[in-house]
Amino acid sequence: MDNRLVDYIAEEFKKEHGIDLRKDRVANQRLRDAAEKAKIELSTTLTTEIKPALHYSRCKRPKHLTMTMTRSKLEEVIRPVIDRCKAPMEQALSDGKFSRKTLRGHPCGRTYKDANNPEIRRGLCW
Repeated sequence: MDNRLVDYIAEEFKKEHGIDLRKDRVANQRLRDAAEKAKIELSTTLTTEIKPALHYSRCKRPKHLTMTMTRSKLEEVIRPVIDRCKAPMEQALSDGKFSRKTLRGHPCGRTYKDANNPEIRRGLCW
C-alpha cells in the first residue's frame, strides 16, 4: 500500500513539475515518510496535508511539494492492492481449513487499522 501511495504522490508532482522524484534516493525516502504520515493521519481524519521536507533543487529554482489528500482518495489509490489480496487470503483460509466466521472480529494487522472504511474492512477480513 505504501508503494501505491508513494507512486501516486510522485506522479502528481511529476504532472505539475515534470520531475520524477522516485529517481532521487533522498526525495524518494522523504516521499515514503510523508506517505506513511498521511496514511496514519487519514485513519483518524478526513483530510491531511502532505508536505514533506523536500526541496528538489536540481533545477534552476527549488520545487516544493504540497498537496491535500482525502481519506476517499487514499481508499481509491489503495483499492487495487486490497482487491489483489482477496484471492490469496481466501486461499490461505481454505488451506488452513478456516472459515470466514472463525476470523470475524480478528484484526488483520496494520492494513486493517489503516482502513477506517467499513467496506475496506469487509474486503480484508469480512
